Amino acid sequence: MGMTLTEKILAKASHQAIVEPGQNIWVDVDLLMTHDVCGPGTIGVFKREFGAEAKVWDSEKIVLIPDHYIFTADVRANRNVDILRDFAREQNIKYFYDITDRSDFKANPDYKGVCHVALAQEGHTRPGEVLFGTDSHTCNAGAFGQFATGIGNTDAGFIMGTGKLLIKVPSTMQFILNGTMPDYLLAKDLILQIIGDIGVAGATYRTMEFAGETVRNLTMEERMTLCNMAIEAGGKNGTIAADETTYDYLRSRTNKPFESFYSDSDAKFYSTYSYDVSQLEPVVAKPHSPDNRAKARECSDVKIDRVYIGSCTGGKTTDFINAARILKGQKVKVPTYLVPATQKVYEDLFTHKYAGQTLSEIFIESGCIEPAAPSCAACLGGPKDTFGRMNNAEVCVSTTNRNFPGRMGEKNAQIYLASPYTAAASALTGYVTDPREFLS
Repeated sequence: MGMTLTEKILAKASHQAIVEPGQNIWVDVDLLMTHDVCGPGTIGVFKREFGAEAKVWDSEKIVLIPDHYIFTADVRANRNVDILRDFAREQNIKYFYDITDRSDFKANPDYKGVCHVALAQEGHTRPGEVLFGTDSHTCNAGAFGQFATGIGNTDAGFIMGTGKLLIKVPSTMQFILNGTMPDYLLAKDLILQIIGDIGVAGATYRTMEFAGETVRNLTMEERMTLCNMAIEAGGKNGTIAADETTYDYLRSRTNKPFESFYSDSDAKFYSTYSYDVSQLEPVVAKPHSPDNRAKARECSDVKIDRVYIGSCTGGKTTDFINAARILKGQKVKVPTYLVPATQKVYEDLFTHKYAGQTLSEIFIESGCIEPAAPSCAACLGGPKDTFGRMNNAEVCVSTTNRNFPGRMGEKNAQIYLASPYTAAASALTGYVTDPREFLS
């Protein structure tokens, strides 16, 4: 019997020829990531269990990324970054993307922004490797043919000290997407469609492996969107086999060797779902769950108060290019918040041109709020002074990944998850809007 992509990675990491779903194995960790929200807790566990003077297992295999609660006057949030900085200095951590001047993020050359997008842009996501992060959307990196998943502070503290973790091998669900992608669909529509079909617990502790002609034709950033939201279906990880698109992305970002793995033709899958994407329509996830799916056109009577375009799921360069395509030459009718995921994305807004204008010019002329400093911002609510945070019971169309009560702040707010196309179209009408209304 053959093995799946994920099983092969875990077999290599556990120094075994074969592993099977349900098997408990010790794996060697290639990279551990933690950020300002969970980093202090992880550091606390590490010091408690290994000693106040203990050294981490490998100072070049830990990435510390402040990104969640950064641009705020909240002293506790600020203190979290201080703790990361002190630990990085103490342990000589090579990859600490620090921020010291919150008044001007551009004055901080090391600061990156949202961890999941920054990991990819900085060359930390490589095929065949094992990545653990103290954030549920660490599965984003599975787009690179990697085993990447979120863990808690206790597990992360153990990895800090040993470089190993005991895990159970997940079974793999296969999602085969074929057909020509309609011009009005994006990867966000595909993953919301899938989550709507299987539910938020439909992939619990399983791998979601995405394959097929449609997936092979997606850009790396769109592939990241698919894998990013595997956790919204309960998945242990999401993954896509590496190919030339993957290698093109990696060539300018890393020179470290890696090994690609692929599912065998006789691999055993827990289940297989097949889609003809040419038959799909733009969708949204209605409040208050990512699996509460509806066609965008079915929600055209829902009046909205704001639009939010950002996050690891929807704040990448291509996400803003897609939003600009809808917004160019039009005027928004509701406040529209733009939060680039990283410094690199922010720079792209002012240099990348669409139809003769930079993205920022298109957004400002359409009446959007000026792009904010890169960070997670309102995706996880945050302190009340967080940019874009919902402090009132309003209705928002958002490119983020979760719409649970209170996720973006106010617990009575209503969040409709959508693609950048749908979010931008909704900004132009003030209602949840099918983007086909603005795409010829």
